[in-house]
Amino acid sequence: MKLKKWICLLLAAMLLVAFAGCGHIYTKAMTVDGEEISAGTYLMLQLTAYSEAKGLVADTEQDVLKQKVEEQDATQWINNRTEELCRDFVAVKKLAAEKEVALSEESSTYIDQYIDQYWPTMESYYAENGVGKDTFRSVLENDELRAALFEAEYAEGSEKAPSKEEITTYYGDANAHIRAMVIYITDETGAAISNLSDVQGVAQEMLTSLRAGEDMTAVATEQMPVVHELLGTEDYDASTAASEVSSYYIAYEDESATFTEEFLTRLKGEKVGTFGSFENDTMILVYEKIDTFETDDEYTQMRSTIIQEMKQDEFDEYLKGVADGYTVSKDSGAINYLSPNKIVV
Repeated sequence: MKLKKWICLLLAAMLLVAFAGCGHIYTKAMTVDGEEISAGTYLMLQLTAYSEAKGLVADTEQDVLKQKVEEQDATQWINNRTEELCRDFVAVKKLAAEKEVALSEESSTYIDQYIDQYWPTMESYYAENGVGKDTFRSVLENDELRAALFEAEYAEGSEKAPSKEEITTYYGDANAHIRAMVIYITDETGAAISNLSDVQGVAQEMLTSLRAGEDMTAVATEQMPVVHELLGTEDYDASTAASEVSSYYIAYEDESATFTEEFLTRLKGEKVGTFGSFENDTMILVYEKIDTFETDDEYTQMRSTIIQEMKQDEFDEYLKGVADGYTVSKDSGAINYLSPNKIVV
């Protein structure tokens, strides 16, 4: 019996050393709706909470933990946020199982490649913070599973999915779709070209031709070689002129300062089929306003991105509602030990 007792004590000591070597001595931080959150997962999510807190403090150059986050002590805010992330982590797992949503082969491959590429450079940082490679992978998998849940929830034809008309109206109300030719009017140093007025004259001719009913590709084929001759473009291949016609989306609430407010207001009021031009310090844009989606392929390619804009907040609230309904049982000793104060930055 004594031998058995000493073997058990020895094994316990070995486990203690093993956990201490990973930066903590606890295997579990809490249980959420019966699902255990390992210490490693808790620490990984705590790092996420810490990063969020850093983006919310008044002075990002100073110690985050000595400041307030949303009028709350930073340490307490991080603890609360970490618990929220743990609830969310479990909600994703449980909902995915309930709705039979699994990681795609593409997602699994992405995770494998991401870890192969970045883990060697990140390993020491995460090791110092008590997070191992398997834990890192499990959190990445949960993130991808969350995205898969979102896709399933709003898949074409599903109960919650907006119609094509709703998506088109939503995106068209916020963005103009144009087909355009872009002429850059600065030299290699960034200075305005010396013969700007000549280039502006050709751009005006292009606009006149379009308004007269000429096809934009034909206009580009005829006039872009002239533009490049004026610009002094070396080795320009005139046979590629037609490829200089492209389509673009321009947000009416443009934050890049590329377009003036006056132009964006005008563009928003223009009807599909209107031709126009815009000039700033670096380019001249000769364009036609076109349908939000000219083809089914355009709609299909854009749908996923637009759905995220439309429904991400709604999905997050849904997930939060599920997660908030879970019962949480904390290991107070583990939570105190796995303190944000021990984060290595």
